[in-house]
Amino acid sequence: HSLARGHGRTRTMAPIAEVWCFEVDAKFERNGVISSNTLKHLELRDADLDKENGQLSYGANNHTVPDMTAKRKFVLRFGSDKFANDMHVAQIKAIYGKHVKEGKLTLEDKSNVKVLIKATASECQRLMKTLTTLKGAPKEVQNTHLAGLGCCSKCAAKHAATTAKGEERQKKIVAAQLAQAEAELQRKRKREQTEVDRDGEKARKLSEQLQRVEDMRVQKEAAKEDIARAKVIIEEKREAARAEKADLTRDVDSLAEQRKATAGERSALETERNELATLRTRLETQKQRAESDATALGAQLEANKATLLSLEVAKKAVEKERLTIVKERERVEAETVKYEEARRTLEQKKAAWEEVKKYKDDEQSYKAAAADRRRAEASAKENESAMKKAQRDVKTANNTAKQAQWAKDYERWESTGAASGAPEYPSPSGSPTGASPDAARFYGDAAGPASQSTKAKFKAVIDDDDDETPEKSTADVEMEEEEDAEREAKEFAASEQRARELSRKRQEEVARQAREKLAATQADAAAEKQRARKQGTKKAQKELLDEMRRKQEEDAAQREHHARMAHTERQIREKARSTCVATATDAIYEAHVLAFEAMKNCPPGALKEKDIPWPHPNNLCFFTPRDDHSACKKKVMRAIQRWHPDKFTQNFGVAIKETERERIMTRVRGVSASVIELRQVYN
Repeated sequence: HSLARGHGRTRTMAPIAEVWCFEVDAKFERNGVISSNTLKHLELRDADLDKENGQLSYGANNHTVPDMTAKRKFVLRFGSDKFANDMHVAQIKAIYGKHVKEGKLTLEDKSNVKVLIKATASECQRLMKTLTTLKGAPKEVQNTHLAGLGCCSKCAAKHAATTAKGEERQKKIVAAQLAQAEAELQRKRKREQTEVDRDGEKARKLSEQLQRVEDMRVQKEAAKEDIARAKVIIEEKREAARAEKADLTRDVDSLAEQRKATAGERSALETERNELATLRTRLETQKQRAESDATALGAQLEANKATLLSLEVAKKAVEKERLTIVKERERVEAETVKYEEARRTLEQKKAAWEEVKKYKDDEQSYKAAAADRRRAEASAKENESAMKKAQRDVKTANNTAKQAQWAKDYERWESTGAASGAPEYPSPSGSPTGASPDAARFYGDAAGPASQSTKAKFKAVIDDDDDETPEKSTADVEMEEEEDAEREAKEFAASEQRARELSRKRQEEVARQAREKLAATQADAAAEKQRARKQGTKKAQKELLDEMRRKQEEDAAQREHHARMAHTERQIREKARSTCVATATDAIYEAHVLAFEAMKNCPPGALKEKDIPWPHPNNLCFFTPRDDHSACKKKVMRAIQRWHPDKFTQNFGVAIKETERERIMTRVRGVSASVIELRQVYN
């Protein structure tokens, strides 16, 4: 009974996928590379059931093979749940069992991925037999083999432990259910006893109620008698009340007439009071205007006095600066005269130096031209001497060759012994009249004087060329060259001396010009400094006046700002006196807060102007007579948070009726502005 009443339902276990396992170690080889990870354990799974139920740890001992007509698909899963690799049995193309007795087996699928398996020989044989059966045996043989396949020893032990735990768990569940049924029975007995006690209590209470009803009936009868007597008394009092009412009616009529007269007098008094208030307001306005005018005139007077004092100070400073400028102008004029005289002196010196420089330049150019002319003449003489020497060498060589030829001819003539035809001795000048020493014998005595005269002429004339100058001796030439070299050395020493003197004078002149240029630069710098000082003085005076004017304007603007702020503050305080009259009580303030909070429950679009608890114009923050400054300030801050347009729209914008939204928000903005002015007063 307790199991049937448990929770009204029974639990159903999900079907478990069929799994068979083998205790092996496997490594995958892809493209000739063997993985470093060794996958422990191998599971054979039904692919279709595995897709539906997911993975199961250590395999399930559910080896009941269903009778299926469709072809079953199996998957080999190497490794644990954390890291596993799958290989479909249908994809295996080769099983290498050569070393199965050694505990080694190799599988290869159609994608050339190999699995290197290592285990015990029996485990390898069991795996190999299972794979060959699934690959080639009929379906009935496969089912029979799978039914008796079982798990590996390790998984079988774990499964046995799991089964024992499950049975123990089931026993605990049954014991718990029995205990629950016993407890339910105890509760039922307790409820029945409680119902019996409750019925007895009800009977007792019912008897007591009947007794009370009887007592009430007796009291009711007595009350009816009392009521009858009271009715008689009430009728008597009613007659007396009617007579008194008639008297009161007459009194009311007389009071109404008196009230009308009082209302007329009150309206007249109100009219006079309003006129007095208007007159008082006008007088207050005129008084405030007169005070503001007096304040402005006083501020203007103070500003004028300050301006006058600053102008006096500026005038003294300007006068002092003017005297300084006059003295500086006199000094600058004196220095200018000095600089002018120095400049004229420098110009005169410069003109004299220019003339000296021009003379020296002309002298130097003349000397350079004379040196060039001498060098050209010496070069021409050297060329002419070399030419003449070459001509002499050529003539000497010709004469020597002729004489050698004559000697050969003469020897040949002597050897032949001819009587005539003796060769003629060549003359140095080349004329045919020359004769050898043997010519006298050839020509006879007549030729003797002629040959002697020719010889004498030959000795007297060194060169028969009239255009050539007589050749000097080597000693004369060397002497002339030494004299020329000595003369040139003296001229060179003199020119060097003049060049050094000229360089010294030039350096002195350059130093003098540098000094003059430095003096002129210093004079220009002093003049520029004087002009800058003068300009700086004017600029300083202008800046001083501008600064004084700026300070005066800032002071005037600040005074005007303070006066405007004081006037605004007075206006705010005057206005605040009429909006913070302490006439409320704590109860009124709390009622206002509750009414304001109650508006949050208003439905959308239903909030009207009359539904809003508007504050009294003379006491916007509901001040009470016993509120101090701190309490008033807190109430003002809360009122700002309550009536600020943004806050009001955020809290009640949806609830406001659209036809009255503009009027409500205008009134809210007015209340918020007045409360903000109160905050300025209390700050």
